[in-house]
Amino acid sequence: MPRLPRAPLPASVPESDSTLPENEPILPHDRHRDLTGTPKLIAWLGKFHPPTAHLPIAMPIEAALAEILLMRAGREIFQQAARLCVWIGALSAVPMAVLGRCFGGFQVADDEWILTVYRWLDALTASWAIALLAIREHRGGRRSYRPVVFSGTALAVATAFFGVATVYGLDHHAW
Repeated sequence: MPRLPRAPLPASVPESDSTLPENEPILPHDRHRDLTGTPKLIAWLGKFHPPTAHLPIAMPIEAALAEILLMRAGREIFQQAARLCVWIGALSAVPMAVLGRCFGGFQVADDEWILTVYRWLDALTASWAIALLAIREHRGGRRSYRPVVFSGTALAVATAFFGVATVYGLDHHAW
């Protein structure tokens, strides 16, 4: 099995730390091993970002699919499915974005441009999910709802792409 490249340590952890073998990769959870108190709690909460990121990304895609099925079949169940997906997506997006900040830090920009792009797409996707919910539930918002759900689905897919790229690199999906 190939080894991951050794990630740079934050300034608070000395490079000559002898607790890890020389050739072992330093994973995100290793970077926080010496923390205590509130910083340790924040780092621990951040570990829940990767598993919680899937739901807020999937729900807008499912809402768009339900809207397409509603346009094609005209059945009420697809409208209800889309509404449920929008609600679940919005309610899960905000905690996911907060956990992402706990995981990646609270800075505005990073040394790696991919991580900076992902950081901002993540926040934008969470904001969009809340706006989509407001538009969906507003009585006069039905006209603007479909363009917002379809454009936001593209935003969610881009966010997922850059999330994967932060872990596996931009060429992960290369043929």
